Amino acid sequence: MIMKVIIQMIALSREHHLSLVLANQCINAVKYKTMLEQEKLRQKVYDNFTKDYETHFLTEERFIFTPLIEQNTNLKIIAIQLTQEHKTLLTLAKNIVINKDLLLEFGLLLKKHTRLEDREVFPYIEQHLNPQQLQKIQHAYD
Repeated sequence: MIMKVIIQMIALSREHHLSLVLANQCINAVKYKTMLEQEKLRQKVYDNFTKDYETHFLTEERFIFTPLIEQNTNLKIIAIQLTQEHKTLLTLAKNIVINKDLLLEFGLLLKKHTRLEDREVFPYIEQHLNPQQLQKIQHAYD
């Protein structure tokens, strides 16, 4: 099923696609790649994940989670969980080079996390955020 993405969410949607690609690379590397290939991927995650995703996470927390929580208390538990997962993902990425066992954990969490946002949070965005809030999301990712 292809989900129609509103224009304000296109950049965020692209980042989520890249997150799923990275997650699958990590999961598949553990299953099918050599230790050297896994090491290179762990180094790539270590080198890039924080700088590529820290702003992404902060933007989600500020411009998506906070307004939705104010409007829909059912999303509060999910938003708290997702915020904690942001912290966990950043911690895993910082420690992934020194602990080879973190590659699979990182990949599985990143995949689960991204899918939860896509399936539970994003459907509410278009329905519950006003045009100004949507514009803030778009500007934050541009």
